[in-house]
Amino acid sequence: MTTRNYLLLTPGPFPTSRTVKEAMLFDSCTWDDD
Repeated sequence: MTTRNYLLLTPGPFPTSRTVKEAMLFDSCTWDDD
């Protein structure tokens, strides 16, 4: 069995500010109003 190395992909620079982290906690979808 082969071993896979997974990457953690972050949106933008790794040291994100507090306000950006708080904004990422909100899950917004285009179909929420349906």
